[in-house]
Amino acid sequence: MIRLPIGLLMAMTLSSPTLSAQAKQLSKPPAVRPAPTPVSTADSTPGYVLDLVSVKAAHIWFKDIGKHDLAVLMLWAWDTDGEHGDIKVIPMLIGNGETESLGALRLFGPQRVVGKLRIEGNLTISHPQQLQNVRAALLRLAQTEGFVAQVIGEAHGDEALVILGKSLQKKDVARAVADVQTELGKAVGTIACGGSNPLAYSMSNANELTQSELEHTAGKEFKLLSFHRGAQFKTCGREIAYDPIIARLIKQ
Repeated sequence: MIRLPIGLLMAMTLSSPTLSAQAKQLSKPPAVRPAPTPVSTADSTPGYVLDLVSVKAAHIWFKDIGKHDLAVLMLWAWDTDGEHGDIKVIPMLIGNGETESLGALRLFGPQRVVGKLRIEGNLTISHPQQLQNVRAALLRLAQTEGFVAQVIGEAHGDEALVILGKSLQKKDVARAVADVQTELGKAVGTIACGGSNPLAYSMSNANELTQSELEHTAGKEFKLLSFHRGAQFKTCGREIAYDPIIARLIKQ
């Protein structure tokens, strides 16, 4: 067996980078690698619930020729980065200056909002003939168009309010609103007013809540929408004001 001088062995070890690195590595305790941070699959975007609380008719259309308006409120709430939302159809007999309490009628959620939360509203008002005729028309619409009917109480004796709800794509909302108005036309008939014979009068409005506004509004009741028209001939010379329409936003 050939023995190499110790000095030659040291020279060979120090002259080899690979051997030197290995020697240093062997002289140290093994490094402890930190555990990888688990990747969360849950979306961190918060979810929200939007409920309708009440509607106030500050000035009804027919206050001079009748005690009540037949007001049919249609609301559609949707996430602007999505394609779907829920439309709700809410009929009510409401007097001048009255507030109709709806408790907590669900308009949206619980669902996350990626873009903005947009609420589009349409208010159709007419002089009521018989509310049960309107209920029957809405129930027929529910049967033929896939709406889900929900009775929310005996607010007017045996003429309980019936709410219609349906999940729709954005492109289908205008058609749904037109279908509702057609059914209402069949139910309420016509009236003489200011020399004309209007069937009904409709107004539209919208509201949009950004992510910052959602954060600020969460946990509170707030003014969702309002509908106004000044006195003019086509509305029988009368002012119309449905204001405020109150909602509650909850973050989940």
